[in-house]
Amino acid sequence: MSSAENKAVFLSYASQDADAARKIADALRAAGVEVWFDQSELRGGDSWDAKIRKQIKECALFVPVISANTNARREGYFRLEWRLADQRTHLMGKTGAFIVPVCIDDTRDHNADVPDSFLAVQWTRFPPCDIPPSFTEQVKLLLACGDPQVTPAPFVLPPKAPASLPPARSVSPTETTRPKRVPLALVMAGLAVAAAVITWQVRKIPDPPVPAAAQPAADLSTVGSAKVDAQSVAVLPFANISGDPAQEYFSDGLTEEILNALARERDLRVPGRTSSFSFKGKTIPATEIAKALNVSRLVEGSVRKVGNRVRISVTLTRASDGFTEELGSFDKEMTDGAAIFALQDEVARVVVEKLTQRRATLAVAVLTKNSAAYDAYLRGRALQTRAASLSRQAAEQYEQAVALDPGFALAWARLAEARFRYYSVGNNQSPALVESTRAAIEQAFAARPDLPEALIIRAHWARLVKSDFGAAERDLDRAAVLQPPTAELRFAQAALAQDRGDWTTAFVHLRESLALDPENGDQANPIANIFARRGNLSEADLLYARAIRIAGTENGSPFANRVWHRQRWRGPEAALRLIERAPAGQSALDHLRAATLFYVGRVDEARAIARRLATDGSTDISSVVDAENWASVLTTLGLNELARARWENVSHLARKEFEGNNRAPRVRRAFVRAEIALGRRDAAAAELAAWRSDLEKLPSAYRRYADFWRLAVDCYAELGKVDEIVALLREIRSHGYVLDGAVRDISGAVPLRNDPRFQKLVEEDESWAKAQPDPVDL
Repeated sequence: MSSAENKAVFLSYASQDADAARKIADALRAAGVEVWFDQSELRGGDSWDAKIRKQIKECALFVPVISANTNARREGYFRLEWRLADQRTHLMGKTGAFIVPVCIDDTRDHNADVPDSFLAVQWTRFPPCDIPPSFTEQVKLLLACGDPQVTPAPFVLPPKAPASLPPARSVSPTETTRPKRVPLALVMAGLAVAAAVITWQVRKIPDPPVPAAAQPAADLSTVGSAKVDAQSVAVLPFANISGDPAQEYFSDGLTEEILNALARERDLRVPGRTSSFSFKGKTIPATEIAKALNVSRLVEGSVRKVGNRVRISVTLTRASDGFTEELGSFDKEMTDGAAIFALQDEVARVVVEKLTQRRATLAVAVLTKNSAAYDAYLRGRALQTRAASLSRQAAEQYEQAVALDPGFALAWARLAEARFRYYSVGNNQSPALVESTRAAIEQAFAARPDLPEALIIRAHWARLVKSDFGAAERDLDRAAVLQPPTAELRFAQAALAQDRGDWTTAFVHLRESLALDPENGDQANPIANIFARRGNLSEADLLYARAIRIAGTENGSPFANRVWHRQRWRGPEAALRLIERAPAGQSALDHLRAATLFYVGRVDEARAIARRLATDGSTDISSVVDAENWASVLTTLGLNELARARWENVSHLARKEFEGNNRAPRVRRAFVRAEIALGRRDAAAAELAAWRSDLEKLPSAYRRYADFWRLAVDCYAELGKVDEIVALLREIRSHGYVLDGAVRDISGAVPLRNDPRFQKLVEEDESWAKAQPDPVDL
């Protein structure tokens, strides 16, 4: 059958783009176009190969789906398909249309790894979630007449700057005699937690090129590629023009309350605070910010506070052309605490009326009439939203606020949130902290029973402390009724779904949370952790990159997490290439660098870094978790004398935590590992057994995984308990978790290494890891 007689379209794609290709095929078939769309790329066999070759020889149009995924893969069956199609063009005249390239992300023509014939024709660009009707109409037209001059109006994604790549580093051969190895992922996992409380001056690292549909789920890194809602608006931080930089917290707090007021209008879509504030102090055109946040308008302004008088000037910028409209200036004498809320309400109403041609339905709530209490609250909020490591200082400001006004409900809720941060990260689960958090939640409800923020934090409490999933669901449902969806609400709903083992619902909520607050790096980081645990390795890497870009020098935890993730996914050389893109001379990062250098065979360099850190006092850490991290590094490097002193410190700090009844998982693991390192194996085994007994009482498989499994596997490995390790790894798999590099990280333990059950797990694990697409910026 000749191509003139056959009107079929052959769709060629990389396996990572299968979902996107399926959507394109469905759109074409809905328009009456026959599509050859084979979904069995990984099948082998001569008959199947012959079928594909025959279809390419006979199809009327060849549609290659181009993306960062195809660029990243040097090999793949789709490349044979592309070569066959390219060869066929050599037999065709210049006036016939045959190759119809479709690009589903921002991969540029000049950077694409495609045959020359693909570059000789115009590409059509659109995201797979928004296939324009003009594309299907153009395909039908080309099938009908073959006119190459008629081209559709392509959906063009904005270009992104490519990530700068470091030069490859040579790797020294591994020494034949090595000190005792501590799992690198174990070292890196601890360092990732330490980074949450130690400030790193990490260089801003750009996102890698974004692959669309890198996993079966939708791409996470290009939020905002869909059509922009006309009634979507972002509120950027109002400029502080008071002449006093110390007043910055006041203008930020005022901006947040205006943002919250607009977000409560159900016909407006307003990105969350973190996303809007991520552009603070950056000289980026308004139109570019609007694209990043996927909004049609931007609210900007300035705040001048002199004495008790406050003036706010507000503008509204249109994203389509950058046109800015003055909405006016608003003055108020701060005669009492309620005056500031009246001023915020006035501004919010003007913006709502301009956007919707109606009056605002909800007024800005009067949070407190005590201006000093509100001032302390704003200071606390500025700290809390800046970095997770500042939660303790934020709590102190909230405590001042509620002392000045015991009826300040939102301050009580934020105080509970700041305190609970210590509990939820797993480092402090003492009864004193648990009780003080519960008391703050109750005070918030006593002051205002319908406060959404209080409902969300109480739901976290019910889930994590009481394991009462029903109570958590009721609180979250009530919060959803009281206000439009927020990123915080969706994240809490996702956490509850995880605890119940409902991962389909969890991922729906996680993705919506990212869409509602796309520039929230503090949210992208834990979501990336979840994706990594469930096997979405490429998406996890992209989210870590986003979190790093947003966090800048404020928070090094996403960077450490990404290094750890790269190591488990692609090995220590890949992790080292990532580390070498960050500056040297930072204590926490240098420990991570030293451990990674050791694992690629550069032992002398690694030891030199560790000795320098020990000499200059950089390892004098008072936190039990941080002390464990540094002890692990020293053990890894074979610096046994330094390591033993640190392990003694770990044991001492852990026992002090136990005296305060704080048996948080990270503290328990630190104690067990210290006792093993110091030769006190009976004490380690007893604590490990008690720990597992406690965790088995939890109804949530996810909490058992997060709090015990991965930590306990490392401890059992050091004790040589092979049966327990195999049982734990099988249990992790039974609940749907991908081990990625977990088993490889402990494969140095003998006699574990020679156990056939463990060898099988290693083979399955390595097979999974190798099947994942490479990170696109290596």
